[in-house]
Amino acid sequence: MILRLIWESIRQYAQVVLSFLLEPVFWIMFFVLFFQYKKLEEIQKDIYGVVKYKKKDMMASSLLAGILGGMAISIVITVVGITFGKLEGAVFFNNFLFNFGFIV
Repeated sequence: MILRLIWESIRQYAQVVLSFLLEPVFWIMFFVLFFQYKKLEEIQKDIYGVVKYKKKDMMASSLLAGILGGMAISIVITVVGITFGKLEGAVFFNNFLFNFGFIV
């Protein structure tokens, strides 16, 4: 049961990540990060004389950390039973609370 929830969470998360690539907000944030890391690269060159961390590597680690962190949180939220609705916000399922003895 829990493995099925985890698999469904991963599948849904992959669809969201792929669809997010078409969103303008993603590209705006991507270029904001790019220019920040470009500036950081220039500062490193001024301070150290060489570039210690390349902007390509920093971009890749930021994107990968964001995707993996989001997936981990998504799995935890799915397994715990938190849902986000349009009107009610974050709501715990009573079944989860009941099954684990939080509600008698």
